[in-house]
Amino acid sequence: MQLILVRHAEAHYRTPPGRYLPDGGLTEAGEAQARALRPAFAEMNIGAVLISPCRRARKTAAIAGLSGKTMSDLAEWQYEPYNDALTAGRPEADDPMWIWQQAWSIQPNAPETLDAVRQRAQRIIDSVARVNSGTSPIVIISHGHLLRLLTATWLDLPALAAARLELPPAGTGCLTDDRGYRALDAWNARPEAIR
Repeated sequence: MQLILVRHAEAHYRTPPGRYLPDGGLTEAGEAQARALRPAFAEMNIGAVLISPCRRARKTAAIAGLSGKTMSDLAEWQYEPYNDALTAGRPEADDPMWIWQQAWSIQPNAPETLDAVRQRAQRIIDSVARVNSGTSPIVIISHGHLLRLLTATWLDLPALAAARLELPPAGTGCLTDDRGYRALDAWNARPEAIR
């Protein structure tokens, strides 16, 4: 089994006055990133496509030429201290390690917890195992934090290991399962490299 992970392309997170925009559309650069994915996916015999219900993930899929099933478990991590920091425009919201430090040790009980997201990641893996398309890859289009936790869960690593797996907008990864041996075959690879 092969899972191709795609983080949604660059999206608008703030309005011009700087207010947080929870589910903004893609920026012009984001649309170009999504278009750049299209040739690689056009050449693949894809078994299934699973997409976050968020607008930026659905738009990334559409521009990349992919259609599939939206899956609520693929939605963005709803960690309230992070959402509050984004809404208030606080600088820590732009620190890539801040959310992980908060969720791991400072405010571990704020909904949605790191453990709750890891459970969601396991449900996604269980669901994908049921959909297993044999040799055809399954494409998952979702959000950076969730895809990083999904990867850590796939590899049976501690949840905090996900903090070390940076995934930029429109970044891709490839997870495989060969007779029960799960591996990370590619990370932040160019789309044509994951075929």
